[in-house]
Formats: sequence, structure tokens, C-alpha cells
Amino acid sequence: MRRLCLFLIVALTPILGLAQAPARQTPQEPVATFRAGVRAIQVDAVVTDEQGNPVRGLTIEDFEITERGQPQPITTFEAVDLPLNGSCRI
Repeated sequence: MRRLCLFLIVALTPILGLAQAPARQTPQEPVATFRAGVRAIQVDAVVTDEQGNPVRGLTIEDFEITERGQPQPITTFEAVDLPLNGSCRI
């Protein structure tokens, strides 16, 4: 009888172990990773003289952009001449 109990304990241990094992998790889809960087930044500038009058006729050569003290290239430039009246100060 003792042998039979020992045999049943040894024989059933793996089955009981499986019943207590945590359920297998279904494989999750990999999380998408997107890497991004900035390649262009738009800078709007309003240039005025000491009296607050707009300075017209500026070209790309009149501007310099730096980042942390390092000159950065200006890839595009567009001068826009907006009509400003006396009530609109920037």
C-alpha cells in the first residue's frame, strides 16, 4: 500500500505541476518604434529700424542662424512685405 501511494505521488506530481503552472501568455505583437529627427525649422522674423519702421529689401545674405553657437545653413528664404499700419506693432 505504501508503495502504491508513493507511486501515485510520483506519477501524479508532473500532472499536478502542469495544472498549477501559469497559463501560457499569447505572444504579443512587437511594439512599433518610430525614430524621428528635425531636419528643417521655419523661422519667421520681423525686422524693424530704431524707429520701429519695417526694414525692406533684405536678402538671405542679411541673415545668420546659429544653434549652440554653430552656424546653420539657411536652405530656403522668402521675403514677405506685409502692409503694417500704425496701430499694429510687433
